[in-house]
Amino acid sequence: MDSAPDDVGLHTLDSFLKPKGVALIGASDRSAYSRTAYSAGKLIGFDERLFLVSRSGGEAHGQPTVTDVRECRGEVDTAVFMIPADGIIDKVEEVAEAGIRYAIVLASGFSELGHEGKAKQDALLAKMHQHGIRLMGPNCLGFINYLDGTAASTMKSQVPLRVGNLAIVSQSGAIASGMARFAHQQGIGLSHIVATGNEADIDFTEIAAQIIRDERVGAISIFIETVRNPERFLSMAELAQQHSMPLVLIKVGASALSAQVAAAHTGALVGDDKAFDAVCQHFGIIRVQSLEDAVLTAGLAAYSGPVRKGGLGVLSISGGACEIVADAAESSGIELVTFAPETINRLSQILPDFGTASNPLDVTGGVVAKPDLFEDALVAVGNDPNVAMVGVVQPLPASEDHRVGANRELLKALGRGFKRIPVPGTLVNQAVTPVTEVGQEAITEAELPHVIGGLNTFIAAAAHVFRWSRHLEAKPAPLRAAAPVSGERPSSEIETLRYLRSKGVPTIPFELVEGSAAVEAIASKLGDRLVVKIASPDIQHKTEAGGVILNVAPDEAAKAVETVLERARAYKPDARIEGALIAPMRQPALEFVVGIARDPQWGPVLAVGLGGIWVEVMQDVQLRLAGVDAAEIAKALRSLRASKLLDGYRGATPVDVDRLAQVIQAIAAAALDLGPDLAALEINPLRVAGNEIEALDALAIWH
Repeated sequence: MDSAPDDVGLHTLDSFLKPKGVALIGASDRSAYSRTAYSAGKLIGFDERLFLVSRSGGEAHGQPTVTDVRECRGEVDTAVFMIPADGIIDKVEEVAEAGIRYAIVLASGFSELGHEGKAKQDALLAKMHQHGIRLMGPNCLGFINYLDGTAASTMKSQVPLRVGNLAIVSQSGAIASGMARFAHQQGIGLSHIVATGNEADIDFTEIAAQIIRDERVGAISIFIETVRNPERFLSMAELAQQHSMPLVLIKVGASALSAQVAAAHTGALVGDDKAFDAVCQHFGIIRVQSLEDAVLTAGLAAYSGPVRKGGLGVLSISGGACEIVADAAESSGIELVTFAPETINRLSQILPDFGTASNPLDVTGGVVAKPDLFEDALVAVGNDPNVAMVGVVQPLPASEDHRVGANRELLKALGRGFKRIPVPGTLVNQAVTPVTEVGQEAITEAELPHVIGGLNTFIAAAAHVFRWSRHLEAKPAPLRAAAPVSGERPSSEIETLRYLRSKGVPTIPFELVEGSAAVEAIASKLGDRLVVKIASPDIQHKTEAGGVILNVAPDEAAKAVETVLERARAYKPDARIEGALIAPMRQPALEFVVGIARDPQWGPVLAVGLGGIWVEVMQDVQLRLAGVDAAEIAKALRSLRASKLLDGYRGATPVDVDRLAQVIQAIAAAALDLGPDLAALEINPLRVAGNEIEALDALAIWH
């Protein structure tokens, strides 16, 4: 039961993360939930706004309790249920009479247990909505809002508290807690931590939307297992773009798209997880594969914000580190820019014994004795007009003996240098290691703006930040909506090609003949060499049926027509036979597969790739939402692993990529206009020779 607020006439979450008071229902010294929830509030100074409700009365956690939540009326707007699942529904009316607008249910035993649990969850949600209460959970751990000092949670905060501008939102409470611990270990301060659980009502998209509007937050790191409400997700993603808020997301649970579209290649190329990738691609959502990357990438994005056009500049006293960075940058697709002449001149003055001022810049161990040289080199690189971000590889001390001497002075010099550059700069630890108390003191003393651990981790995170920044600049056009459904329902190749032609898609010239009579006269008009194919809506794979004959001369066309008709009847006696299709035999050229498949959650998804081995074996396919514009399709084509072929590899005619993108957009638009009953539309192949583009074959599959 996924009920959006607008559907049930309920209030929004404007004050959910900033409650004026929280009732802890089931407060008891014996309850681990209760002890943790009270401690979470007390640690951030919210304990005076926690109201303890205990059926037996007395004290809990050294504070007086009340036996009825209605005694707190006017003081609280949020209730945290810390009692067993079966007892919650009976308390809803009392909670409503106390004026409570939001409820957080910690207990498990609901939809995660199957149909019976789902029924119990639906009944609880219906009761909550009946009384105008929004529900987070069940089976969740609530939230801590560090920026505003509020808490309604059983998650433990790490000490000492590190308040910052990174928010963590997770469907899993255990994962949320783990991400928060890791962020603390890496010296990254948090603004919020939220665990949404089963999401019977309030889901992660609504929480993220509230946080996106908070200008104090720099990024949101999100862990999800599923998207329960795609429309809310798309609204959240659009809002993030509008507010230039980086969303760094890890999603698990990949699965294949339903088998009903598997008859087309597109059905195999587009899967639920791949479709979700296409959604993220369109909205600039940074998708990562590990919890560490989810935290560290979001931490870097929260610090840097969108970066200007340019590339990365890296400095290190280690030549080996420079080589690792160079290799990682190449594989991540981030540019290590060539320094401008004025930068090279400046570096030659700073480091007179230095050879080539390359990027990454090996400042050598000579700067250990002269830290000011490291500072000046950093300033020179950071002020290079081509550089948009700077990383300096230098160890952060983990213990007191590492903090003394030269390393301490080097860090202080770098701290001064970072202040003198106009672009984001970060210290890069060579490995992902915890930021100890000594390390944190060193950061504070040197006034380092940001620290990230791991050379490869830094490069991957920076690459994500650069791509996200360019995405914001590009401002992708809104998705094209489908026109009113025309009622057309093409199914055979002939019908589909005619439909595409009517929508402005260039198709190969062809003639449909029902038999061999007068075929030669028709065939001679189409060219010297022909292809003859069976035309039947019931035979989708014509080659398997022997229904395709290539390189046919016009005077041989009648015999070829008789042959494919005979083979088709033998292959499938009950098939509807429209006749035979005769078309010109084209010279070899690049061939593309273009398909649109309808994903159950995200709707029509566009798949483009080069045909033959590239799609069959290499799975070299790019996916986008079907409503994207030609500019985004052109980027998709350039993202193919075989994209070098577009530029005329080994003397071939270069492809007019812009023209090809426009044709593919027209194909996608044609598919959208067929309406929701279309399962898949595929053009295979789409022949491309320079700016000559034709659909040679087409297939439509319907639900």
